[in-house]
Amino acid sequence: MAFNEKVLFITTARVSEKAKENAITKDPYKPVFVIDGLDLIRICIEKQIGFAYRPVFSKAALDEFTNKSSSIENISIDNNCTIENRENQVKKLITSNDVRCNLISVPRFIVNHIKNNNAKQKIQAIINGEKYELTYSPARKYLYIPNSKDFFQKYEIIQSDGSVLPKEAVWMIDENQVITINIK
Repeated sequence: MAFNEKVLFITTARVSEKAKENAITKDPYKPVFVIDGLDLIRICIEKQIGFAYRPVFSKAALDEFTNKSSSIENISIDNNCTIENRENQVKKLITSNDVRCNLISVPRFIVNHIKNNNAKQKIQAIINGEKYELTYSPARKYLYIPNSKDFFQKYEIIQSDGSVLPKEAVWMIDENQVITINIK
């Protein structure tokens, strides 16, 4: 390795923090940056590399669906999303991943009702009664939240101590393409 070059060592194994630190500081002119298995998974999830959203149907939810009468109130799709038959509402959890990325991922049900949902566009949204104009990104199916830290603090998703408290949100979209989100 030549002077002032850097090495990036990626492994699926577990590497201690001391070993990572030693690799960087042993020779400051030839640092070796180590990304272990856990770091690799975190980076991939954060950058949405190799992970795709896919609804997961649980046997318990399916049994509940088939055993109820025609007055079913809601169907659980996964841990973060529920479709309610009443008024075409979708419940989705706003997670720490949304906070970290400064956005809110849009439930598939809402995406399917956005006209021209393959184009980046401004979307009118009403969140807990307040009007917003947000940018919809078709590539990742999200709404970009400007001033996101203030936004997430306002709705107490980011707590006063800086911790993140996931919150359930009820989504609806009307015929005028206005998305209504009620954060509980």
